[in-house]
Amino acid sequence: MKKVILFFALFAMCLGVKAQWEEVEIHGINYPSYFNDICFCNTNIGYVVGAHNSNSFIYRGIVLKTTDGGENWETIYVHYDIDIQSVSFQSPDTGYVCGYHGKIPQTADSTYSMVLKTIDGGATWLPFLTSSQIDPSTFIQVRFFNENNGVIISNKGTYYTTNGGVSWNFLQGILGSVGMLNENVGMIGKHLFHFEETDLIIDEEIA
Repeated sequence: MKKVILFFALFAMCLGVKAQWEEVEIHGINYPSYFNDICFCNTNIGYVVGAHNSNSFIYRGIVLKTTDGGENWETIYVHYDIDIQSVSFQSPDTGYVCGYHGKIPQTADSTYSMVLKTIDGGATWLPFLTSSQIDPSTFIQVRFFNENNGVIISNKGTYYTTNGGVSWNFLQGILGSVGMLNENVGMIGKHLFHFEETDLIIDEEIA
């Protein structure tokens, strides 16, 4: 049976001790797959996302979940034809994934980039946002920092919400991976930003 090997940092660094690295073997996957992102809610519960590297699968997107710190993994199917690029969980139960070339089953002739949301730890997923609702862009990364504040990085810039996704604003040309110092302050690529009530403020660009 094919083993898919994933490397990730132990979260000792978050506990204030010296960080270490450990090789984790994900067993039980007997088809070609690749992974794009990883998110741990705590030391035990974590998610890895990617897609089947095969055209024989109707639903390409896959989510793997561990509840024992990476010792064992369960395959979760999101049931949407989406190449999952990113995963973000704001709690062990509530999380988001995004990707592109997704097809909503009811409109199979239309393709979108999509954000899917779960509120039951990945057991079920429902469409949260599609690129057709805001702009025909490719969604690359999704990050929610609390129930209200979140960002989606596209190939054109950054979409952000301060009301849990009810409405979105757009920052043209603000691109790059998202990293957070806390739930209000972080960086998008070279841009330092912070959330301020109902807005996202770009503070400066770091050389």
